[in-house]
Amino acid sequence: MSNTVKTETGAEVYESKIQELADDYISDLDDDEEIQKSMIRRNPIFKGMLKYIFINLFKIGDNDIRYNNKNSNIDYSNIYLLNTIWDIYTKLCYKYMQNPTLLNFSMLTGIAHETLTDWTNGNYRDNGGELGSSHRQSAKRWLKECESAAYDVALSGNPGGMFILKANYGYTEAPQQIQIVGQDQHKSIEQIAAEHAVKGITDNNNVIDIPDDDL
Repeated sequence: MSNTVKTETGAEVYESKIQELADDYISDLDDDEEIQKSMIRRNPIFKGMLKYIFINLFKIGDNDIRYNNKNSNIDYSNIYLLNTIWDIYTKLCYKYMQNPTLLNFSMLTGIAHETLTDWTNGNYRDNGGELGSSHRQSAKRWLKECESAAYDVALSGNPGGMFILKANYGYTEAPQQIQIVGQDQHKSIEQIAAEHAVKGITDNNNVIDIPDDDL
C-alpha cells in the first residue's frame, strides 16, 4: 500500500517528496501493515503523518526564512505549487479514507488557517505582498472539495457528516418528507409531479383545460 507509482518500465517511483515522507512515517511505526488498514479508525495516525511531512519538508529552520513566511517555506505567491500540494494532500486523504479539511491542509503545509480563510474571502494581501485573485478561486475550490467530502459522509447515514455541514457550511436538517394522503397516497412525489406537469387534467374522462395564467 505504498505511495509510489509504476513507470512504463515497471519501476516504482515517488511523484513527490510528500508521498515519500508519508511512506517513511508509516514504515517507522510498529506493525505498519495493520496501521494502514486501520487508518479510518485511527485518525491521529493520519494527523501524525501530516505533522511528520510538515516538519521534514515545509517547516522553517532557524536560518531558513525564504519567502517572509512565518510558518512555512512555501512560496505563497506560486498558486500552481499550492494547487499541486493540495492535490497530493487530497490524494493521501482519499487513500487513507480521511476527509480533506483546510485545518489539516494547514497542518501539512504550515500555512496558517487564518491565511487560508482570508484567501477564500478575497483578502489576497499577505506579508506585504499582493497576491492574485487566483488564490481566492483556488481556496474556494479547496473548501468546496472539503464540503463535498462531508456531504458524502452525510449521505452515507453517518451523523457526523451532517454535523460538519451544519457547523461549517451553513446546512440545516432536511425537512420531513411530505405525507401524501387520498387517492395519490401510493404514488411518489415525483410521479404526482410528472402527472400534473401538463396543461390539462382528466376528470371523469373529460379533459379540463387550465389557462396558462393559472400555471
